[in-house]
Amino acid sequence: RAALWADERGAAEPFVQALMRAYWAEGQDISDVAVLARLASGVGLDGVAEAIDDARIKAAIEANGREAIDRGLFGVPTAVFRGKLYFGTDHLDLLDRHMARWRASAGEESRP
Repeated sequence: RAALWADERGAAEPFVQALMRAYWAEGQDISDVAVLARLASGVGLDGVAEAIDDARIKAAIEANGREAIDRGLFGVPTAVFRGKLYFGTDHLDLLDRHMARWRASAGEESRP
């Protein structure tokens, strides 16, 4: 919910990077609202405590989960690029190659 909230404010990438670093590299409890608030503040965001309890954010997360199930997505990381599913870090290099080939053929001004 906090990541969706950060995305709505244009700060998903720095927030999620801080969140993943805190969890995976530093062993912090990212379910602790105080930890989330500190991480959000570190990327210039305030109000995460209220946002994670917001009914609209909760509903959006539920809708995202339903969409993921409907599309056959599972686990993290999972990405879909031009209709092809990439699952797991061991497939990210394949995604990179697919995107590079697409950029070369479509040009940088086009987006998936």
